[in-house]
Amino acid sequence: MDPAPVAPPRAAWLGPAAVAYLVVVLAIALAGARPLGHDEAVYALGARSLLAHEPALPLHRSIGMVVLDLPGVWLGGSELAVRLPFAVIALGYLALLYRIARRGFGADAAALAVAVQVINPEFSWRAGEALSDIPAAACLLAVVAALTTPRPRPVVAGVAAAAACYVRYASAPVVAVILAVVLLTHPAARRATLAAGAVALALLVPFFAWSHAATGSMFGVLEESQRMARRDYPGQGAWFYLRAWPVTLAGPVAGAVAAVGAAVAVAAWWRRRTDDAGRLGRLLGAVAIGQLGLLGWRVHGEARFVTLAVTALVAVGAGWLAGGPAWRRRAAVALVVAGAVPSAAWTTIRVRRLGDERAAIVAAARAIAVDRGDARCVVYATEAPIAAWYSGCRAQRVDGWGPDPAAAVGVPRVYLADAVRLRYHATGWIDPTDARFGWRPVPTARPTEAWAWRATVAIAPSP
Repeated sequence: MDPAPVAPPRAAWLGPAAVAYLVVVLAIALAGARPLGHDEAVYALGARSLLAHEPALPLHRSIGMVVLDLPGVWLGGSELAVRLPFAVIALGYLALLYRIARRGFGADAAALAVAVQVINPEFSWRAGEALSDIPAAACLLAVVAALTTPRPRPVVAGVAAAAACYVRYASAPVVAVILAVVLLTHPAARRATLAAGAVALALLVPFFAWSHAATGSMFGVLEESQRMARRDYPGQGAWFYLRAWPVTLAGPVAGAVAAVGAAVAVAAWWRRRTDDAGRLGRLLGAVAIGQLGLLGWRVHGEARFVTLAVTALVAVGAGWLAGGPAWRRRAAVALVVAGAVPSAAWTTIRVRRLGDERAAIVAAARAIAVDRGDARCVVYATEAPIAAWYSGCRAQRVDGWGPDPAAAVGVPRVYLADAVRLRYHATGWIDPTDARFGWRPVPTARPTEAWAWRATVAIAPSP
């Protein structure tokens, strides 16, 4: 491989400064004990049930996320314990980004890429959440790093590829894109790439076997994950990504740098440079566009789904900005510095707002936890995972058809939970005066915002 361009670093200080910045933002986000969100609670419940030797997880939810949640749940299940491993993964994500960008574009570009990534508010506040997006993207970056090094590491790449699929099932097509593009752009790594694909397939055999046993098809779980995305029409996600660029998708600074990266990556395929920068630019650009296109066509759009795509384009854009005239680099650094404080402020406000939105339903769930004691219970709620996590009950989601009495048969304690600031309200679909249940109010710490009721009528099995 051609050696990367060597130049004395002039913006290398941005790297350590960016890491310190993220550590401070994460500390602010984690210190507030913000309640777990819907998806976070789903995976935490999966880990809790696994520790209780009663594994229960919807098919479309990744088993890899349950494994990542196990340490935090085992250590008590506090918000900090559950989220801290994911914050550490986010820091590792930056290390991988720096390593890849430095190898291809130089130290200045790597430091700039890390700084731009960190002030992307969609990354900074997600870095403190127990979600699959950053861990899966970190595994995908590890695949790129392992195959683009002067001495490719196929085993590391294969393990990382399999891990990405286990952590987020939608990573599978992106893994295929990475391997295919590496074969095209890095001739010296072709044998290692094929070996990495073989390792990944071998490690995914248990997944395909389980999918076949559970659904009758090797790809049944993947199809279920796609179905749960609930797209309204093909390409809905792609349309969202186009409309949301750059502010909603990546923030103004990261969005602008990523847009530059997209243009540079497309140009790299025309120019066909054979140095490290040219090959890496083509690889990252193709992977980013591949993820945006594949996910955008198959699922609905959400900014966190394309974390890798944004990061890849940011790296390419940073390479162009740092590798050109001095004014270009200085302008990029000034933009990063100017965007740092607004990004931190936005992240702090967003985190606090999410905590406020969830506080009421958590109060209702905690009131139920006190009322039930050690009794086995079920709770009806529209926000079922959060209600289940904080109450300790099995949750039954309420929809337009009302409660399913079968879920309460033989259960000693049956509850209904509702609160303000929910997308749907349980009392809109359940009548608290329903004689079948005989609901009785349970006092909560927020009586004007959170409500809980306990059934006083035992539900008998249907004849």
